[in-house]
Amino acid sequence: MRSRWITAWVLALASCGSPRSPSALASAKPELLSPADLLPNDLDFVIRVDSERVGQIPVFAEAARELAKTNTSPLLRAVAPAVGGSSAIFVGGRLMADGFRGDGVVAIEQGVSADDKRQAAPVGPAFRPLADSPPHTSVFERPAAERDEPVLEVVLETRGLVLATPAEADAVLRVLRAGPDRDRLVPPVRGLVSFAGKVRGTRGPAGLSSVWQGLADGLVQYMGSVEADDAFRVEADLTYASAAQAESAVKAASGKVERLGLFGPAFRSMADSVRLTQNGQAIRVRATVPFAIVATLH
Repeated sequence: MRSRWITAWVLALASCGSPRSPSALASAKPELLSPADLLPNDLDFVIRVDSERVGQIPVFAEAARELAKTNTSPLLRAVAPAVGGSSAIFVGGRLMADGFRGDGVVAIEQGVSADDKRQAAPVGPAFRPLADSPPHTSVFERPAAERDEPVLEVVLETRGLVLATPAEADAVLRVLRAGPDRDRLVPPVRGLVSFAGKVRGTRGPAGLSSVWQGLADGLVQYMGSVEADDAFRVEADLTYASAAQAESAVKAASGKVERLGLFGPAFRSMADSVRLTQNGQAIRVRATVPFAIVATLH
């Protein structure tokens, strides 16, 4: 149950106007080496899943198959067939003012030999190919549908594919035309899951637990990873607008961590594992989350 929960949690993050004319697409830059290069810089967070490792863990793979049978988001259903055999999955999204999290981009890196070409086919019958796609690239689009449905598909030969919802389709085409954004979010390549995000205005990062709400005030960006062995091991680096706000965040979070032990032995174990280290405007967070805690969230 606990392994099914974490797989569902990772994949569910994918649920978070029509693309422009393709006339300028032929000028795409050759430095597009990976589907993740097409992630635009307007995303608030990007999560990387090491799907090659997940696929090697039978219980995780089975949980993913079961999840695919459920009533998941249109974006997730569209990418499900391409997940098998992938090496990594990137899920990027924006936090909307109305709380909606369905706008986003999914990039799937192909996990096969570079000599093998991915079939350039649309993910749905409503998609139509664009005639002026760049070399070794196939672009498909369909009229704008629901907010969380993919309207753009980019297939990079031997590399993988990218799907985008209406809010991000124009941005993906811009990157395809001009080359990767230098300031785009890039999660570290480590752990079963890694993540990177930035906070605009007063909004906090996606899915922040109330336990860690004290860390949100003044936060401007974050990056980290999650490893899974006998428990979930979390490491994150948080950057604040000022050293004073970082210090305040450490104090606020420390008090809440101390109270975790009141909820039982598993929470006490987690509280004892938390380490908050401040260095100027930056805080490094380390924590171990027992599977018993995750199971209660299923």
